[in-house]
Amino acid sequence: MHGSLNLLKLLNLLFYFSFFKKINGKTFYFTPDVFSPQFFVVSSTFFIQHLSIPKGSMVLDMGTGSGILAIFASESAQKVVATDINPHAIQNARINVRLNNLSIKIELRCGNLFQPITEKFDVILFNPPYYPLKPKTYMEAAWCCGTNYFCLRTFLTNAKKHLTQRGFIQISLSSYMDLDYIHKLIKKHGFRSILIARKFILFETLYIYLLKPKISEGVD
Repeated sequence: MHGSLNLLKLLNLLFYFSFFKKINGKTFYFTPDVFSPQFFVVSSTFFIQHLSIPKGSMVLDMGTGSGILAIFASESAQKVVATDINPHAIQNARINVRLNNLSIKIELRCGNLFQPITEKFDVILFNPPYYPLKPKTYMEAAWCCGTNYFCLRTFLTNAKKHLTQRGFIQISLSSYMDLDYIHKLIKKHGFRSILIARKFILFETLYIYLLKPKISEGVD
């Protein structure tokens, strides 16, 4: 686990510069103080390909980073609120929102998880950090989920109160995670999980799940 995390850090240092990149026809700018997707843009593209955004919905992109998911989600959403704990990520996402002329549809907020959120959403997108280690910097917060997956546990504890009646979560998980433990957490917090896609990328397998509150069963 520590070896793969160190590899992420090394690659990010090797490519510690700003650059533009086209992703699915849209232009993005990446700054060096936000996690570089130079080698990992495939994982973002994988999530984009399987976005489940009902037309006209209200969407929350939790941990937006450079804003990739928020920008593609806005194609179907009425409005997207995108948050991140890293103020540098919010600045980077703001550049990309403006580059793609989406300032009217996407609102950016800086804060930890649901701290800057008061309203409810039809869809919550979350690509959580995968490593159960305590982050020491904003950059490490993009990779490290805290001891015993503290970030994910806190997210699941608070997510249901920010979903509309038919709302759901779309989340990315990795084979680097303790998936048995994660699925127990999901069940414990009153969600059922539906696997919608999986893909082997580089050294890991990525999974995209829909999480739906159990009380909504039979109302889908």
